[in-house]
Amino acid sequence: MRSYSITEWTVEPGKPIEEVEEYLLLQGFSSYAVEFESKRTLVKLYTDDELFINDLLIHTDSKILSKKTTCSEQWYKYLSKKPFELVKGVWIDPSGRMISDEKVVIKMTPSAAFGTGDHPTTKLAARFLAKHLKESCPVLDVGCGSGILGILAKLLGASSVLCVDIDDMALEVAHFFAEGNAVSVEFKKSDLLSNVSGVYDIVVANIVTPVLMKLIDQLECVTNNSTVIFSGITKKEKPVIIEALRKRGLSLLEEEELNSWVALVIKTL
Repeated sequence: MRSYSITEWTVEPGKPIEEVEEYLLLQGFSSYAVEFESKRTLVKLYTDDELFINDLLIHTDSKILSKKTTCSEQWYKYLSKKPFELVKGVWIDPSGRMISDEKVVIKMTPSAAFGTGDHPTTKLAARFLAKHLKESCPVLDVGCGSGILGILAKLLGASSVLCVDIDDMALEVAHFFAEGNAVSVEFKKSDLLSNVSGVYDIVVANIVTPVLMKLIDQLECVTNNSTVIFSGITKKEKPVIIEALRKRGLSLLEEEELNSWVALVIKTL
């Protein structure tokens, strides 16, 4: 990937990290990393936009701990060197050194914008993807981020996978990880489904609730008796999503909660 310099801001939020992440994603900002320490949670942000940082401080009651110039190569660091099981039989290897003939291994070195799949919303989406994906079915990943769900879908036997995102950096990182894991995944820049055609057996979207609400109104364009997986929903936002699905005549098949985050499985018409 290309290399460039950028400002790294380390801030300590005054609000719960879920609220901070929701604010960042609502602003369309994904170039950040969350670091959990024993007594506090820190957020590292990568941007030269000082006005954006000032707005963040106000909205999240955060304070700046440090500011420095860094380069893109330094974004790729080992936040955790220990591999972990994402779903049964599929392991995430942040170090890139795990070798196994018995396990499916996805190599995902953390970046400033994306972690390695250990966030609750990713775990929930991955669990449902593994449960509902049948071999040789096409999969659409909306708001793909690092591309981990699309990579997982391909490794689980999807016939084809299309990953879309509105963010250029997300697509660049996702393409990098797909190549590193030797999987064939198509990537396309798209604001939700604006640049997507075709019908998919499974649609997965791990994004914030306001964006999921917009996606609900577009689902009929790419689904036909399809399974849709929504993740990135907080407990308090779940009723809003459920009501929007009801109004569209969409059936809720199941749901699961992890650390105050909720994922839903929906059946379309």
